[in-house]
Amino acid sequence: MAGESSRETVRVIRTLLVVGGLCLLSGSAVAELPQPLLWSVFPAGGRQAATVEVAVAGVDLDDGRLLFEHPGITACPARPEPSELLPAPEPTPNRFQVTIDPAVPPGFYEVVCWSRFGVSNPRLFAVGTAEEFSKPVTAQSASSPLHLPLPATVNGRAGSGAIDHYAVDCVAGSQLQIEMAAERLDSRLTPVLKLLGPDGSLLATAGERPAGDPLISLVVPTSGRFQIQVHDLFMGGGNDWFYRLAVSATPAIRSVWPPLAQPEAEAEFLGTLQRTGLPTSRMPLQGSLARQPRTSWRRLRRLLSPHDVVGDLVDLGGPRLAGQASPVPVLITPATDAAVVIEHSGADVGTMTTVPNLPARVVGRWEPTAARHAYRFDATAGSTWVFDLFSRRLGCRTDPALELESMTVSASGEEIFKEVAFADDRPKAFAGKSVDGLGLDPVVSFKVPATGRYRLTVTNLDGGDRSPADYVLEIRRPRPDFDLLAFLAIVDRTDVNNKMRLATPSLVRGGTAAIDVLVLRHDGFAGPVVVTAEQLPTGVRAEPLVIPASSNRGSLVLEATAAAPASCRPIRLVGRARIGDAPRLRVARGATLRWPITSRKQPHQLREVAAVYTAVTSDVAAISVRPESPQLSIAAGTSHALPLAVTRTADSKGPLTLKATGLPKLLKVDPVTVADKATAATVKITADAKLPPGDYAVVLSGISKRMFRRHPEAAARAASERDRLKAVVAARSAARDQQQTVVAGFDVAGSEADSDGSQPSEPAASRPAAEKVLADLTAGLKAATEALARAEQRFQQRQKAAAAKQIDVPITLPPITVRVTPKPKPQ
Repeated sequence: MAGESSRETVRVIRTLLVVGGLCLLSGSAVAELPQPLLWSVFPAGGRQAATVEVAVAGVDLDDGRLLFEHPGITACPARPEPSELLPAPEPTPNRFQVTIDPAVPPGFYEVVCWSRFGVSNPRLFAVGTAEEFSKPVTAQSASSPLHLPLPATVNGRAGSGAIDHYAVDCVAGSQLQIEMAAERLDSRLTPVLKLLGPDGSLLATAGERPAGDPLISLVVPTSGRFQIQVHDLFMGGGNDWFYRLAVSATPAIRSVWPPLAQPEAEAEFLGTLQRTGLPTSRMPLQGSLARQPRTSWRRLRRLLSPHDVVGDLVDLGGPRLAGQASPVPVLITPATDAAVVIEHSGADVGTMTTVPNLPARVVGRWEPTAARHAYRFDATAGSTWVFDLFSRRLGCRTDPALELESMTVSASGEEIFKEVAFADDRPKAFAGKSVDGLGLDPVVSFKVPATGRYRLTVTNLDGGDRSPADYVLEIRRPRPDFDLLAFLAIVDRTDVNNKMRLATPSLVRGGTAAIDVLVLRHDGFAGPVVVTAEQLPTGVRAEPLVIPASSNRGSLVLEATAAAPASCRPIRLVGRARIGDAPRLRVARGATLRWPITSRKQPHQLREVAAVYTAVTSDVAAISVRPESPQLSIAAGTSHALPLAVTRTADSKGPLTLKATGLPKLLKVDPVTVADKATAATVKITADAKLPPGDYAVVLSGISKRMFRRHPEAAARAASERDRLKAVVAARSAARDQQQTVVAGFDVAGSEADSDGSQPSEPAASRPAAEKVLADLTAGLKAATEALARAEQRFQQRQKAAAAKQIDVPITLPPITVRVTPKPKPQ
C-alpha cells in the first residue's frame, strides 16, 4: 500500500469539502425525532481548581445538562442575575458554569449533553495546570499579539483566512515548548504552528504536513520576544475550529522506551524528548500503569479501522508524567512474558537479529535512517504462529509491513530467501458496512511448511523524515478470541450514498433504540457470541442478542417501558462465548464519528469513547411492536408464523412496513405490513433445509409516521412568563397613569392660583419630585414592555415549534432468537 502521503491527500480533500459543506450538518432533511448533537464546547478546557463559563454549540440541546466523565468536573446552567423584573430568570441557553476540582488530574475528559430529547455524542474537555487565557480579537493582527507568560494555555478559535498571533519572552539557552491540542479535542482545525525569532525570522514550523497535533520544542537561540503564529492549514475557520495552545519551559514526553509495562509493577523507562531540528533525546523516569478502567489516550487517536481498538493499551503514570495533559500509551505485558528489546542504529539496516525462542515479544524502534529491521528464528513444520505488530496503535504515525521468508543455503553456501507471507494492512472485516477501513498495523498467521530457519522483515513504509517510531511485535501461538465494539452511528437513510451520521441511543417511553455491535474475531474464532446489556436506566430492558458464528455484526435493541422515568447514564455491553471448553467474557468498547461527512469521498473518522450513554426522554412512543415470544424454535426446511402485538396511540399515523436485514441467505423473513390502526400482525420465518443448526437473531425494523409536538413544556413555560409580564406591564401602566394624574394636579393647582392670585396648595418643591417619580415609572414601564415583547416573541417561537407535525420515526423490534434444529429425517 502507498505511504502516508496518499492518505494525507485524501484528508486535504476531506477538509476542503468540509469547509464548503457546513450547511449539511444540521441532520436529515426528513422530519424525525430530535437527536441531540454536540458540536463544540468552548473554551475546550480549564485549569484545576477553577470555574470557567463555557458555551456549547449543537442541535436539539434544549434544557441541556453537561455530564463529565470525571466526577470532579461539574457544570450548572449559567443564569442572568435575578432582578425585580425577572426574579427567577431562565438559564441562558447553551451556557454553563464548569467547576474543576483541584484533585482532577491533568488530561482530557469526555463530556456529553443530556437534553430534553436525549443524550448527545461526546466531546473532549481538557484540564491543565497552567494559567488560562482567551484569545482576543486583536490577536489576529501581527501588530497586537497576545503576550503569554510561561507556562500558559490559551483557548482560541481560528478565523477563516486569518492567522492568530501570540508572543512569549525567552532567555537564550532556555527550553521553549509550544504544543497544540486540536485534533485531540475533536476540532475541525488542521493546525499549523510557526515560531518567529525576535528579528522576525522563521525559526520553526510544524503541521504543514497533516499528521495530528503539531509540536515545537527547542532550545532558545537568543534572548528576546518570540512570536507564535497559528492558523488552519487550509485557512478555514469558524466556531468548530477551536484549539488550546500551551506554552511552557518544560518539554513534554510523547513516548517512553520500552513501550511495555507490567500490571502492578513500577519500572524505569526512558522518556523521549522531541526537539525541533535536533535528534531526539531521552531522560530516565519512573512509571507504572495508571489505575483507570479506560485510558484517556485511547480516546484521542483516530481509528482507521474497528480493529484499531484491539490491544491492552493503557496510560503510563508516574511523577514526571502526572503534570502533563497528554497521556503516554504503553502495551500491557504479562509478568511471565519475556520481551526481546532491541534498538537499531542506522548501521543496522543490513543485519539480522536472532530471536532465540518462540513465542516472543520483540520491541524495536525505527529511525528515519533505519526503517527496516530483520529478524531470524527457527520453526518446526506444522506449527502455526501469529505475528501481530503494534505501532500505529501505540500512537506512532507509521505504515508498517511484515514480510516472512524462508531461509535456505545453496550448494555454494549462498543464502536463499523465498517469500512465504506478506502483510501490509490488516484486512477489512466489515466490507460494505460504511465504517470499515484498512488497519495499518499488519497481522500474519503462518503455518510452518517445513522445519528450518525463517527471516521476518519489519518495515515502516512511511519513514520519511519523521522522528523515531516504536513498535512491538508479538509472535505467539494462535489464540482464538474476540472483542466487541459498539458503533454509535447510523446510516443516513435520506442519503443515496448511505453516509453515516452520529447517533447515541436515546429512547422515548415505550420506544426502542438499536446499537450496532461489531464482533472482532481473532485467530480463527468462529463461535456464536451472546451480547447482553447491563447497568441500564430504570425502566429499560434489552433482550440478549445472539451473533451467530457466520456473522460479525448485530443490533442490540434497548426498549423503554411506558412508565420509564426520564434519565441518562452510561451502560455496559457484555459479550459471552465459549472458546474450547472455557467461557469467555468481553466488555464492548464504544466508537463514534468525530464529525458527520458531507461527501462520499470523505472517510468516516472514528474514535473510541469512554462510555456508551443511554437516555430516556419524557416523550411517548406512538406505536410499539413486540413479538409474542423473543425465542422461536424451527426445524430446517420448515416455516413458522410468529404473532406480533401492536400498541398505538392517537398520534400514530398510517401503515408500517417491517423488514429484516443482515440475515444469512438460507434464512428468509417475509416483510411485514402493519395496517393503519391494526393491533396485531404476523411475521413468517422460513429456514432453508440447508441452513446449519444454531441460533440466529432476527431484527425487524421500519419507519413509522406519527404526529409530534416539540417540547410543549417550553411553550407552557413561555406562556406563563408572558402572562406574568403582562400583569407586570398592566400594574406599571396603572402606576404610571396614576402618577401622571398627580403631576397634572400641579398644573391645575397652579392655574387656579394664577387666576385668583392665591398661593398653590402644595409647595412648589414637590413638583420636581413628582416628575422624577413619573420618569422612573415611565422607564420601568418601558423596560417591562420590552421584556414582554421578548417574552411574546419567545412564546410564539416555542408555540410554533410545539405545533403538531407529522414526522418519520425509525422503529426497531427487540430481536427474535430463532433456534434452527436439524431437518427431520424421513420416516
